[in-house]
Amino acid sequence: MKRTIFFTAALVAIILFSSCNQDSKISKEPELGKYIYLDFEYIIHSKNDCNYIATVKGGKPIEKVIPINELKNDYPICSQCITESMYEELKKIIESNK
Repeated sequence: MKRTIFFTAALVAIILFSSCNQDSKISKEPELGKYIYLDFEYIIHSKNDCNYIATVKGGKPIEKVIPINELKNDYPICSQCITESMYEELKKIIESNK
């Protein structure tokens, strides 16, 4: 009897602790970094390894790397790597930099 109660309590403790660790594994929405990347078509990307960066024969895929606090122009954005919340943040940054 004591053994059953012990194992049940141990099982409950394991389940509780494992569920606490699950919260930290939930993926967070990506955030803007220190830089934004413009490809040759002048489309803004939030990361330089985005699969949708335009490549030109014999050219490099990134045209410019711009510190986010220096962004002044409203370029088209990549719908693949820039989320809606990132877009809203970019709009605020552009307005504050003008």
